[in-house]
Amino acid sequence: MSGPLAFYQKYISPVKGRHLCSMYPSCSQYAKQAFANTGAFNAWFGTVDRLLRCGQDTHHYSLKLVNGRYLYYDPLPAVTDMDTLILKVNDQVTDQSFADRLYHSGQFDLALLEYQRQLFHEERLHIAQPLRYKMALCHYQNEAYDKVREVYDTLMTEGVDSDSLFYRVSVLQVKAFVAQKDHKNANAILMTLVNDSREESKLLHGLVQLADSRFGEASITFGSVPGVKQNPLTFEALTSLEQDYENLNRKSIWTAALSSAVLPGAGYAYAGRKGTALMALLINGLFIWTSVEAFNAGRYALFTTTGILGLGWYIGTIRGSAEAALNYNRKKKEEFIQSRIHLINTLL
Repeated sequence: MSGPLAFYQKYISPVKGRHLCSMYPSCSQYAKQAFANTGAFNAWFGTVDRLLRCGQDTHHYSLKLVNGRYLYYDPLPAVTDMDTLILKVNDQVTDQSFADRLYHSGQFDLALLEYQRQLFHEERLHIAQPLRYKMALCHYQNEAYDKVREVYDTLMTEGVDSDSLFYRVSVLQVKAFVAQKDHKNANAILMTLVNDSREESKLLHGLVQLADSRFGEASITFGSVPGVKQNPLTFEALTSLEQDYENLNRKSIWTAALSSAVLPGAGYAYAGRKGTALMALLINGLFIWTSVEAFNAGRYALFTTTGILGLGWYIGTIRGSAEAALNYNRKKKEEFIQSRIHLINTLL
């Protein structure tokens, strides 16, 4: 299959125009990745699903800037916010007010450069380490979470003398791990704060439990935080996580698949993807009509060819509908978790 795809990308795509596909990666590149990383059947059905979805129901996708164009980001599944934590570090020896103003005005790249400039000329550890921490804050704001990890590792290697700075760096690294959905490492750092009695530490434990979908444990943890108990609405929202999650409006994967088995594309509509549903109905209907006409005309070779291709599209439609329902549920779950994380960050 790589041969036809390569031929299409080299000779046909340039004629049609390289920017015709509104998705990233493009449908041909998506198919190429699918056949390279998954089995032939999975790749075929996944490609069918992508072709059906191409340019349809675009509100379900995030935008990604690629070569100066915003495209709808839809990576191959097999190859695939939290609020700001602003903590001030007071330094009476070095004037960092300009960089701090840049940071608080949202110019994180410029602030990072200024902190780096100051760090380059700074040899005193008690000033250099807070500067590194502020650099980590900039990286966090830029969602460069690996850079946050680099700063954290550097500080831990140097040894942080200030308990306050150690705590703040640990808090930031936990939040970075949560943003990366690296709950294992987030828990490992939390273990270093297990004896810390601050409210923020308990909230962080609950935050990691929530992000890890351990809603029952998170509810118990949040229920033990005095600051949460003071606000009845917040207390109710953070201590009834399991029940609220179960009450979410979710889609049945089997209903989606069976709907498309009965009426091709109906499962997509059930999952909220009406444009994809219409496209699936039209293409599957075209294959059925072509096959019937070929059979009635005695053109059995054409009937066999269109029948095989049509069967692939039909199965791809059923599978894609189930995946659409699964993605709908994932999105609802992520929205549920993020809404609670946003609430928690108002307390941090």
